[in-house]
Amino acid sequence: MDSQEYGSFSIWQDGMKVASGSGPLEAIRREAAHYALMYSQDGPVKVRIRRLKPSKPRKSDADR
Repeated sequence: MDSQEYGSFSIWQDGMKVASGSGPLEAIRREAAHYALMYSQDGPVKVRIRRLKPSKPRKSDADR
């Protein structure tokens, strides 16, 4: 089982989402920082990073 945490990010500027992504949490933090730096040259930005909850395994039709 993979114990790596996953997350998503969004970068907001002037009330609009200007960048977003998802993947391994550590990579997402770096990517969000990069985009925030790039977009901050045009004005203030808000960064939202969310940790994604692991999904529960689905029961297949055969298990029902």
